[in-house]
Amino acid sequence: MADEVDVLLQMWLNRWEQIRHSEVQRSVTSNMLLVLVGVGLGLIGQKGLGSQLLPVTLGILASGLFGMLLSVKYYERFRFHLSEAAALRAKLDERFPAIELESSRSYLNDDQARNFPLLIKIRLYWLWLAMHAVISLAGASLTVAILF
Repeated sequence: MADEVDVLLQMWLNRWEQIRHSEVQRSVTSNMLLVLVGVGLGLIGQKGLGSQLLPVTLGILASGLFGMLLSVKYYERFRFHLSEAAALRAKLDERFPAIELESSRSYLNDDQARNFPLLIKIRLYWLWLAMHAVISLAGASLTVAILF
């Protein structure tokens, strides 16, 4: 019995490690893209908007689109590992009903919703998507400004 519980706990911890790893990867890649976009904008600021900088503006546009794709993919991985962790937690709750894992989680979720009724509705990945969408719009706007 203890071996089964150890396996469940280890699997549950591994899911959370994977969730953290995905979040770190998302953060690092987003930061790298922001640095590249900053360099591009700095170059545009120095040289002015001209046709020779069209590759830079297209790069900014592409960076934003790529960032959006990465954010969605990392969110998909997050949801997958979260679902796995939830299934493992349910097995632990089923195995040890006295510790009331599921009811504790449910209470904490309800408490969070009471304390932050507006923020609870905003998904974090929407904010990452919005940031990358703004980058894409900036790249598209600068590209249009060069072309027309």
